[in-house]
Amino acid sequence: MHRSEKHYYAVDAIDKQVLVDQVLMAISAATGSVASGETICALVDEAFDYGSRRLQIHYPCVRLYSEGRWEQFSEVSPLLIRLPVERIEELRQAVWRLVHHCSGRPMFSIVVTRWSLPDLACHLRQCMAPKVEGMGSLLLRFADTRVAATLPLHLKPANWSRLTDPIDRWWIVDRTGSLIELHKPEAFQEHESREVREFALSDDEVNGLVHAGMPDALIQTMSDQLPELLPKDGRVLFYGSMVEVVELARRCRIDAYPDIYALAVFRRVTGREALLEASTVAMLNARDWPQGQLASKLMEKV
Repeated sequence: MHRSEKHYYAVDAIDKQVLVDQVLMAISAATGSVASGETICALVDEAFDYGSRRLQIHYPCVRLYSEGRWEQFSEVSPLLIRLPVERIEELRQAVWRLVHHCSGRPMFSIVVTRWSLPDLACHLRQCMAPKVEGMGSLLLRFADTRVAATLPLHLKPANWSRLTDPIDRWWIVDRTGSLIELHKPEAFQEHESREVREFALSDDEVNGLVHAGMPDALIQTMSDQLPELLPKDGRVLFYGSMVEVVELARRCRIDAYPDIYALAVFRRVTGREALLEASTVAMLNARDWPQGQLASKLMEKV
């Protein structure tokens, strides 16, 4: 980990001016095509600011963690900020401040909504802790762009549409620093998403989200335990190598987290070729070690 960093994220450095221009172009396209009265907001995950300098911006905003049991977590809340799209130079300054503040952290996206800011916040509060059978509820961190990017892939169309019902357009900053749009399932836009029902996730949806988040979990553990293994540059490529580790573990039916982490460290220390060579894969498929103790087995190959 680079000495100046408090936390490590598998996102590449960005050209801030390029991203500002991309955001302004997206907003311009949205304001040229949306109906009168629609609102354009920044969605910022303030959990990434915890313990450090907070965003200073003076526009109408709403914290999602501000009511009931969530109020105690207000300092790490997703924040909806209404952007001054009617005043171009002021908008440019606001976007620059947001991009500069969020640079290098997966915490910034743009949403277009036909709802008021308070109504949008109310809707998102109803979706931020979906029910899960046998688990109570699960915190769905959709303001974390690493999570947001996986939602269209792992939520059922009805649930993805339910979450995005009031959102007409949603752009996130991806791991490469580019602005990409998340798309809604058209078949559900006008009817199923409007049903009044409890927001709940199936086991398959939860498993998909957990699996998608595993590479970042491995990177976080490595950051905590072996920060010297983390690359300063080429972070998206590094993330891709962790995705490869997770997929290999799945194919070999290795599901204990300490064992998957041991594979991640092995991949980082020895390289891709050693991880995928036939003898390593055969050993993994044999699974002849006590669960959670793969590290000892892999040490024989280092």
